[in-house]
Amino acid sequence: MRGKKENMHEPDKKACILIVDDMPVNIQLLATILSAQDYEIHVAQDGIEALEKVEITKPDLILLDIMMPKLDGFETCRQLKKNEKTHRIPIIFLTAKIDTKSITEGFELGAVDYVTKPFNPLELLARVKTHLELTFRRKLTERQNNERKQLLHVLSHDLINSLSGSIFMLEQLDTNPLVAHQMKYVVLKGLKNSVELVKLGRQLRSLVDQEFSLQLTKLNLQEGVGEAAEIVKRVFAKKNIELEINISETLNVLTEQVSFVNVVLANLLTNAIKFSYPGSIITIDATQNGEEVAVSIKDQGIGMSEQLLGGIFDFNQMTIRKGTDGEQGTGYGMSLVRSFMHAYGGSIEVFSKEQMEGIDEHGTEVKLVLKQAESD
Repeated sequence: MRGKKENMHEPDKKACILIVDDMPVNIQLLATILSAQDYEIHVAQDGIEALEKVEITKPDLILLDIMMPKLDGFETCRQLKKNEKTHRIPIIFLTAKIDTKSITEGFELGAVDYVTKPFNPLELLARVKTHLELTFRRKLTERQNNERKQLLHVLSHDLINSLSGSIFMLEQLDTNPLVAHQMKYVVLKGLKNSVELVKLGRQLRSLVDQEFSLQLTKLNLQEGVGEAAEIVKRVFAKKNIELEINISETLNVLTEQVSFVNVVLANLLTNAIKFSYPGSIITIDATQNGEEVAVSIKDQGIGMSEQLLGGIFDFNQMTIRKGTDGEQGTGYGMSLVRSFMHAYGGSIEVFSKEQMEGIDEHGTEVKLVLKQAESD
């Protein structure tokens, strides 16, 4: 199976700058000045090459000369701003022209600044630093807003699941009042779980990776998986899907219980059900490896293409995909699951083989790695 892994610690990405200038001496000077600041540098010697390079390097900032052969800076800027993939990349014009008309034209095309030749290193660095900081701040804000939306959606979905179970139980009183006492525990547990979900939503104000912390406690893994399975029990029954759990009752993990059961496990099970065929089996296994516990959730469903798998944790690539029984989905969830796994000090890895003609084995496996919690 192809795999996609997200670990807790990812190296900080260097700021990437694309220098576009037809004069090698200018490129060398700019590269020397910027490399000293530990920026990742890429170069192009005309506008056409720049349009090709930007697709590959995905720069955070472009330094763009105006006077170039083949395609000048103005036209290159115009094409970059017309492209949905590149229109938000900040562009600083490099120019020997300081007349008002040229400067005005550059700003009208969407440039954020300009630097005049010959270059003043301190001025150049100051302008580059300012616009990179603005870019990263914008991206951070977008990420935070997007993850807050995901949190709201997922917690709302899980809250509905929890309350729906309680409502279903209460509705049974009309047809079988004798089971009221038996239902009391189930209804009470569902309502308490709903309250805990609301509390969790209020606690998590920032969802940028490693910028929010949770109070981690010991959770018996078998019990936690059982609670998550109970939350989506009716969905299992609707598609006649069997859940096979192979977890030792002695395994304990370090998590925040409400989020792990209601967000991580419940959403992974919901996804597995959604893309599994009626009458199939979903298995959950767990093994201890030193001070870690590995959990595997595996289905026999339709699997994912390489493209879908590649963007599964990217909140900018929200995918709407119907399940095997026509179930609708928003595509939210996996990015949020990853955020919680990181907050527990763990990791998540996804393997998948897409169903295709002539291939018998297909489906998806999600592997979670959590810290082991000592038994009392």
